[in-house]
Amino acid sequence: MVADVHRGAFIKPYHAVMSMVFAVALGAGWMMLPGDSELIAMLERDGHSRDALAILEQGYANGDRRYRTLHQMLGLYEYQGDATKARTILEEMVSERPYDPALRERLVNFYQAVGDGKARLDALKAQIETRYKESACREYVALLRLDGHNDDELAGLQFCRQRGYRRPDDLARLAVLLAATGDTVQASATLRSIDDVKRLTTTEERFLLVDLLLRQGLPNEAVRRAVRWIKAGKDTALAVGLVDVLARSKFPDSALDLAKNAGEAGDSVSLTVAERLLEKSQQQAAILYLRGWLDAAQMEDLDVARRFIGTALDGGDPRTALRGARKFGLANLDPKLAETLARGLEKVAMRQEAEEVRETAHVHLAQPQQPREPTSSDAGSAQTKSDSRASGQSGSEARVEAAHAAPRDMLAVWRRSLSSHMSDDAQKLSAKLGFPMPRPSPPRHHGATRTQAQSTTKVLKKTDKVLQRAKKLNSLKLKQKAVRERAQSAKGKVRPPAQ
Repeated sequence: MVADVHRGAFIKPYHAVMSMVFAVALGAGWMMLPGDSELIAMLERDGHSRDALAILEQGYANGDRRYRTLHQMLGLYEYQGDATKARTILEEMVSERPYDPALRERLVNFYQAVGDGKARLDALKAQIETRYKESACREYVALLRLDGHNDDELAGLQFCRQRGYRRPDDLARLAVLLAATGDTVQASATLRSIDDVKRLTTTEERFLLVDLLLRQGLPNEAVRRAVRWIKAGKDTALAVGLVDVLARSKFPDSALDLAKNAGEAGDSVSLTVAERLLEKSQQQAAILYLRGWLDAAQMEDLDVARRFIGTALDGGDPRTALRGARKFGLANLDPKLAETLARGLEKVAMRQEAEEVRETAHVHLAQPQQPREPTSSDAGSAQTKSDSRASGQSGSEARVEAAHAAPRDMLAVWRRSLSSHMSDDAQKLSAKLGFPMPRPSPPRHHGATRTQAQSTTKVLKKTDKVLQRAKKLNSLKLKQKAVRERAQSAKGKVRPPAQ
């Protein structure tokens, strides 16, 4: 009895094994239960976002500030369109991770989406301070420029430049703002750095750099950079403008250096050397330079010819101006320039050459297009037109068209201008001699033209009559031929009876 009781007090081995298996199964089952993250993920997957957000808000109220929780809450708030709560959560996430560049960029994009410009600027500046990024600096500077505050834009450009921002367009804008504030040293240094690395491309920036260098008393550097621009782009307008700027500055001699170094013999840039010499009252040197320039010039541009003739006349050398005009072509001169040249020639008693210039210019203006010789095709087309006029037009319309088609006197305008000019000279000469004479009336050529037109009209009328008669004769012959053919066919059908 006692032995049985003692034996039952001990735990059986299989009881211990079963207990352990049960405990392990209970722990494994507990561990397999879904947690909050898995539950939220399942609710989001099934479309119950409000229930998931309620669980997250309950954990946030209980002090859950884990990054995963905040990230899930931010996504759900953005999905539901709750911008206020999403902004609070996102700002809290940025404060917890201030050196996260992706989170900073997300905050900037969020401010852009909600339309908060000031907060966007602050976020961009904080992002640049945290880690430099060229796109962020470009966006920051663009927003400042869009606001229209030059002081803020200048501060922003300097802030970005200190971080390593080197975009040429924005640095050129920085130089313009610095020049506007009066800081010519910093402005010229900025433009120099751009020109040394990337080359200044716009005309405004180049003129600004030249002006800043001249203010600092550095004309040689201005000439050196200008020569490099002109030879690289071969821009004549830029060269002439830079020479004019240098000529009006405190260093007018630098304009001559630029024209000599940048221009070639006979081009428009080197012609400015003579203009600058005349401005310095060195007429003899200017005339000698013009004569040498003319030997190498092509003289194909009217503006260059006008500048050359004007410079030569201002220097008191009409002969050289006449040489340049003849090389360019007297017929190609405009009336105003031809008259100016003629007056300059008259001042040195070169009346014959002056008359030649005037007559050539007047003939060129009065001379119409030269008629070409008629060909066989033209004769055929003329005959066709005359046939159509004879068939469909009346006699009065034919006369009017013939009068319009009559040839005109090509030299009538030139004769009238020459006659009036000769009468003016005779009137002046008689007045000088003391025998005034009445002014003769200019000759009229209307009668000759009218007679010639009438004769041409008569010829055309006779031609129309001949053509009409020929056409009628042809039609009559065709009718007779048709009658004969019908008669022959009728005789062939009617045969004589057999005897």
